This record gives sequence, structure tokens and C-alpha cells, in this order.
Amino acid sequence: MKRFVAQRLSDPDGIVDDVVMHTTLGLRGIADRLVVVADAPLDEEDLGRLRDVADDVVVLPRTGGPRPTTVSALAGEPLEAYDEVVIVDGRVIGPVFDLAETFSRMEAEPVDFWGMTSRRSTDPGVESTQLQPSFIVARRSLTSTPDWAAFWAGPEAASGSGHAPESLTSAFVARGFTWAAAWPVENYPTPNPAFDSAHLLLRDRCPVVALDLFTHESSELEQSAVLGRRVLTALEGTAYPLPALWKTLSRRAEPRHVYTNLSLLEVLPDHAPAAGAPTDLRIGVLAHVYYDDMIPWMMQRIGNIPVPYALHVTTDTAAKKASIERQLEDHDISTVDVRVVASNRGRDTSALLIGQRDLLLSDAYDVVCRVHSKKSPQDSVNVSGLFRDHLYDNLLHSPGYVAQVLRLFADHPTLGMAFPPVVNIGYPTLGHAWFANRAPAEDLAATLGIGTRFDATTPLAAYGSMFWARPESLRTLVEHPWHWDDFPGDGGYHDGSLTHVLERLLAYAALDAGYHVRSVINQDWASINYSFLEYKLERVSSVLPAGTQEQLRYVREALAPVPVGARQAIKDSLSHRFPQLVRLAGAVRRRP
Repeated sequence: MKRFVAQRLSDPDGIVDDVVMHTTLGLRGIADRLVVVADAPLDEEDLGRLRDVADDVVVLPRTGGPRPTTVSALAGEPLEAYDEVVIVDGRVIGPVFDLAETFSRMEAEPVDFWGMTSRRSTDPGVESTQLQPSFIVARRSLTSTPDWAAFWAGPEAASGSGHAPESLTSAFVARGFTWAAAWPVENYPTPNPAFDSAHLLLRDRCPVVALDLFTHESSELEQSAVLGRRVLTALEGTAYPLPALWKTLSRRAEPRHVYTNLSLLEVLPDHAPAAGAPTDLRIGVLAHVYYDDMIPWMMQRIGNIPVPYALHVTTDTAAKKASIERQLEDHDISTVDVRVVASNRGRDTSALLIGQRDLLLSDAYDVVCRVHSKKSPQDSVNVSGLFRDHLYDNLLHSPGYVAQVLRLFADHPTLGMAFPPVVNIGYPTLGHAWFANRAPAEDLAATLGIGTRFDATTPLAAYGSMFWARPESLRTLVEHPWHWDDFPGDGGYHDGSLTHVLERLLAYAALDAGYHVRSVINQDWASINYSFLEYKLERVSSVLPAGTQEQLRYVREALAPVPVGARQAIKDSLSHRFPQLVRLAGAVRRRP
């Protein structure tokens, strides 16, 4: 068949990234003529990349109003001269598999138009099945008729976004045209397989995946019990370029949404994986030791690394250097290097980015473990001890556990960092972890060229600045010419200072570099954390409506500014509907 293919580019940043180019290259393989329709102006480099593959690129002007449909934007193209017209938009990614497989199979379907997947209405009393309009194929029996032009010129197609509307199927069926889905909803257990059962579609070699699975606000997936991790596992078994996807997601979604949607928390056991610890990874431990009396305690944990490793230590005085070297004499370590840094300004953060910069840029190690002597004397003994143990136990709990962590890096080439989940016991981090760091972090990210979208409330971050990482995932931060004077001195360690800001940008730098990040936790700490998290969520939910989305909607409406005269009415309504919430708020307000 002779095919015209139109690819709609609706990237909000007007960027032609590798996910877009992968789609363009895949469409080229089934197209006799390929035209890209871009919603926003593109720079010359991006235009050149597209023109190297596509036959033409149509750049739509910015008008501030509704976007024209793809078909309207192609008014000068003789679409009726082609056997099939393919319309694809950015709501799907792919191809995961060769599109020729699908097109070859669908050639035998005697229909006027078809699409990849279909969905069934979930509205009560509505019996309707529609194609997912993000990938539509119309045949000459439709495109050569007045009905085709009339639909795209009429109000039914005016979605405002320029995408093909949800009503496309019913509109053409009402005009007497026939259709089919390559992967029909009838073959799957859910009403919207593209979203609800994407892992099953990949099992059946559907070549496209809905981008919403990765970018949607996580409560939407939770409410529908959609497990994005199943989709990620299926994708990892294909040749799809995951580094390109991670890079796109870093711009298109809040990192914590992606982290949650794909369940990127690994609960690891203390026994080694069946494949054992990978022996071909070059491991470096980069430690900063201010409290040299912690060396025995630290080495009990570092010594759990079950493969050869090099140990590089920074400290702030020659006396501590000598003490550390004496304490390390009896440890069997392949390489030991103890350095005195020129300044203690910035403590462990500056010691890494300046004092050990050469190690991170040397290509000497495949994976590094970053630790430091943490005491947190500003916090109570219990709280500071919990934070320290939370970090070390979830990075270096036992030889078997560390083998599991290293196996993650061996099995997932796009894994850039692994760190403990956000500490939430004893610290008010959940929902508030930006504290005073967001504005300076945004400024620094702009300076460094980190384009990762910022989380709204709790950044996905290596809190405590301890982690496992591939050095190249941190290269953006490491290559910057930091100076000791950039960092705060004693008395300057507070939220908003450079050390706290960098702590929250480590993972963002890895995401921007095309890697993904995961949290790791051992079974003991998973049990402790889950119990407290369940309790806290239960207590808060008990005074709110049921369901995460309903809770968020209710709280946002309650916190919105209201006219003074309406306050008493709202108070009376809350007292009637949620008396526990009102009593709790009153108790908090009365505290000294």
C-alpha cells in the first residue's frame, strides 16, 4: 500500500528529542511520504534532524488560540491519492516493535479506517467502543469522500489541542464507515487497555505505549490500580531506547510521579541474587570523614561490599589523615587513598565535587558508593541516629544486600543512582522537603543546564547525600568549576545554602543525563517505614474524604482564599461533615 504519514509534534518545550526521532525513524519505514507537523517553532538544529528523515516539516505559527488539526495543517497535501493516511500524535511513544508487522497484518482487514487499540465506555448506560485516536489509519475509501473533509473542518474535530478527537470513531461510524482495532478491547480484561493493560499489549507486540502511563499524576494510576512497573519490565525486554525515554520524562513529568508510577523502590533481601554479585563492575568508595572516630563503625558497613573495591577518603586535617590511615591498616582493601582537602567549607559536598573531582571524571570506576561520617549533632540522639542508620543500612546492610544493589546496576544499564528513600521518621520531609531550597535550586539548575522538571513538594533526592551512582550520571555537577568559597563555612549550613541545594539536585542531574534513579531499602527498614507511613496516612485520611484524588481536591478547595462572609458557612459545613477534622484543627491552633 502507498502511505502518507503525518506525525504531530506537540512537545511543550518545542524540543525534538531522541524519543521524537525514534518515532520519526520508525514511521519512515512504513511511509511513502512522511510529514511532521510541529506545534511550536523549532531551532535550526532540530529542524535539520527532522528534515534528514521526513519529507517535509510544517511548523505552525503561535496564535494563542486553538491549534489546527493535523489534517487541516496538511490542506495542500493530496491525501486522497494514498491508499492509507496515518495520523500519529505525541500521546504515544514507539515504535517498540517494527511497525511493518502491524501494517502487514492489518492489510487483510476489510475496513475504512483502523487504529492500534480501542476502548470501551465506562459511563453507566453508555454502550460505546472507540478507537484510541492517538494512532489512526484511514484508507482511501474514507479519505476520498466528502465526509472526511467535512469532519475535519467541522466542530467535532475542534479539540483545541490539534489532536484527533475521542469522537472520531463514532462520527465516522454514524456516516456508514467501518473500522477495526489491531488490538481490540474485547481481547483484554480492562475497558481501556492502552492505559490499564499496557503490559499485556506489549506482550502481544503492540508497537506503541501511552505516554500518560509515565507522566500522569500518580493518584490517577493508584485509583485505577494501574501498575506502571509491569509496563517498564516489559519495555526493558525490548530494544526500545530507554535512555531516550528517561531523558524525555525528566522534562515532561515530575520525577516523583515517574518514580511512583513505575514503582522504582527496590525492597532488597540480605541474600545474594542467584546470579551472584557482578564481578566485572569497577567499584570505588568515595568517603568523607570529618569524625575520624567513626572509622570502625563505617568500615563495618563498607566491609560488606562483597567484591574488590578501592577506598578513597577525604578529611580536613593532617592529624585525621594519619589517624584514618592507621585505622585502615588491618583492612583488606585493594586500594586506599586518604587526602586532606584544602578547606572544610561545604563539608562532604565540596569534598566530593572538588576534592574527589578527578576520581569522578577519571573513568576509573563503573559505580561509586558515596558515604560520609554523619553525626547530625543538631538533632536529638534518636533522630540523628535513625537518619544515619537509615542511610547506611539501606546502602550497605550486608554482603548479600550489597550484591543485590550491584546487580541492579548490572541488570539496568540506564540506572544512574540508587539511594535510600526519603527519610520520614523524625523529620517533616514528606510534602515539605524543598523547605527554603527550591528557588536557589531552580537558579542553579538553570545555570548548570539541568532541564529536569521540578517536583511540586518533595523532590526525588538522595537525602543525606549518600548513594550508589554511575559517575557519568553526575557529570553535569562534577564538571562545573566549583570553588571552595562557593560553599558555606561553619554556621552557614541551613536550608537554602549550596550544600542543601546540591543535595536536592543530585538525582535531577542524573535524570537530565538520560538515566533513571531508584530507591533501595532492606526488608527490616521497609517494615519499619511501611508501618509508620500506613499509620500517618490512616490518621490523615480519617478526617478527610475517601480516595486520594477526592482528598486532594477537598484540601485544595478548603485552602483556597474565600470571602470573609463565607468563612462561617464553611466552618459550619466542616463541623457537620467532618467534626474530627475541626476538633483536630482547633487543637493544633490552641498549641502554644
